[in-house]
Amino acid sequence: MPGFWYHKNLRSPKSAPSFHTSDSWQVREDRLSTPLTGIYDEKSGTYYTVLRTDTPDCEALACHNYGEVILSGKTSLGFTGFRNADAHATLVFGFPYCEAPKSYIRKLTLAPAVQAFEKLEKGETRRLTWTIRKGVSPSYSAFVAEVWNDSFDVLDPRPVSPRYTPAEAKAVLAEYFTRSYVGDYPLKFTSGVELRTADCESTGIAEVGFVGRVLLNAFNALEYAETNGRKELAAEARSIFDSYLQYGFTPGGLIREVVDFKRERETDVYSIRRQSEGSTPC
Repeated sequence: MPGFWYHKNLRSPKSAPSFHTSDSWQVREDRLSTPLTGIYDEKSGTYYTVLRTDTPDCEALACHNYGEVILSGKTSLGFTGFRNADAHATLVFGFPYCEAPKSYIRKLTLAPAVQAFEKLEKGETRRLTWTIRKGVSPSYSAFVAEVWNDSFDVLDPRPVSPRYTPAEAKAVLAEYFTRSYVGDYPLKFTSGVELRTADCESTGIAEVGFVGRVLLNAFNALEYAETNGRKELAAEARSIFDSYLQYGFTPGGLIREVVDFKRERETDVYSIRRQSEGSTPC
């Protein structure tokens, strides 16, 4: 699988799928950019791959994301992976999806295994297609390149036709800068932390890095405003920089990373990441 093609993910932390955790992995097909698993024998140069070749067209919710789960409707998602079967490397694939020994639900977050079940009515049939391919490559690198090229040719991805021009898309996205601007406190900022999706009401939290990215947002807003003659937006962006130059540093010279004005509290634990994210736009 793609992630394991790079040194068996041995450089990844244990909270990511890697050989640190297990030498056998199977995952949902939609976890992968290509629903494919391959095995390469370095001694003989022989390889096998298995590729899901029918088109996924439906998905169903599950009541849980671990254990044995019954799907609420029809799904087209299967699974693929590899397994240590009595010291022999084997390809595994099937339907519906089954993730083991752990499922990977988000970045650096492993969860218990999950196995899904879909109901088939009496007389109902499902047709699923996988292509198993055998070949020979002179090296591991050649094997990876050949498999990627073959996958691209078989799946034949097509360019996506955009609904908007770049200028139209930027104009829509730039509305965030104006609608999220908060100028009621000593620090001026664009609101994003703890933002409610229901109404997008601005909050009183100014955060330099991670979700907030106040200074980076200000830089992008200023660049867009000056390019497109948006004087009011440019003034707001400059006010953010000015406020941080005046009120945005601790007595020790560090950037104030997270300030919650509504709750009247501020973090006193600082990180290299936030400090670097804050200093880059400056």
